[in-house]
Formats: sequence, C-alpha cells, structure tokens
Amino acid sequence: YTLIRGRYLTGGLLGKGASGCCYRAYDTVLEVETVIKEFVPLADFSAGIQEQKTLFLQEAGFFFGKYEYPGFSAVTDVFEEKGRVYLAGEYYGGGNLRDYLKKQSQGRITVEKALELLAPVFEALSYLHSTGMVHGGISMERLVFDEDGGLHLTGCGSCFLRKKEKDYGPWRDV
Repeated sequence: YTLIRGRYLTGGLLGKGASGCCYRAYDTVLEVETVIKEFVPLADFSAGIQEQKTLFLQEAGFFFGKYEYPGFSAVTDVFEEKGRVYLAGEYYGGGNLRDYLKKQSQGRITVEKALELLAPVFEALSYLHSTGMVHGGISMERLVFDEDGGLHLTGCGSCFLRKKEKDYGPWRDV
C-alpha cells in the first residue's frame, strides 16, 4: 500500500496494459473507492518519454469535462508525482463482462440482453468518435458493471496515443 498525492491509498493491481497499470485505491479525501492508473510510456511510440507524459497529462485532463459521458468511467483526477503520471477514475465493483458471461447459462446471453447492456457503451463510443478520438483497446475486461448493473467502458485515459497513429480510426473500436 502506498499513499500518493497525499490522498490516494493504492492497493492491489487490477490490471496491466500496454500503457500502464491500474490499481484499486481509496480516496482518503472523498472517502470512496477509486482506480488509479499509472501511465507507462510506450517504447514503440514515435514520441519521447517526456513528450508522452506531457501528452497524457494534457489529454487525460480533457476527460474532466470534454469527454465525460454516460457509458464511460469518469476521470476524477490527473496528476504527476515523483516523475510518474497518474489518472484517478471511478471504481466499479460489479465485475467485468467476461466474468458476467461466465456466470450465464452456457456463457451466453441473448442478442436483446447484449444490446441492452451495451447501448450506453455504443452511445459513448459514438460520442468519442465524433470528437476524433478512438479507444482502440476495447475488451471484455474493460467493460465493467456498476452496482446497479450498468455497463461502463474503462481505459479511456490513453486514447490520445491512438489518435496520433494514422492507421487508427473508429473501425478499430468495432
């Protein structure tokens, strides 16, 4: 357990991806569970490490208002500490879509149920694409449920990296 920014008590690793690690954490100021993503610069990206950190802080900061939308997990803080950059976001404890499907009969759901669950995510992606951004990393593990059964797409804090690549477009999120 580590306290960062004098506020976030980080706990266990939730997942590790190409651009960082996500930790379950506790916001000691707001007294709520949260997710902390520690950004890890990409070695095969054309921008240098410091430029990637700067881009991450700038672009992730836009999620505070410009890219907040139902169906996405909200970004609640973006900061740098001791040479590392972080994003704090909403924590959803309802599990991910892969785990949900494993609990269903034969691991399947009806088309109607899938459309009902995914409708907010489709709307959020449509909005994201209209702004010129692409998620580029949608997976069943990044589709997580809130306590009311609503599905949210996580992992939007590094969309800017994909925006800079010329072979990425909305088709990558289909």
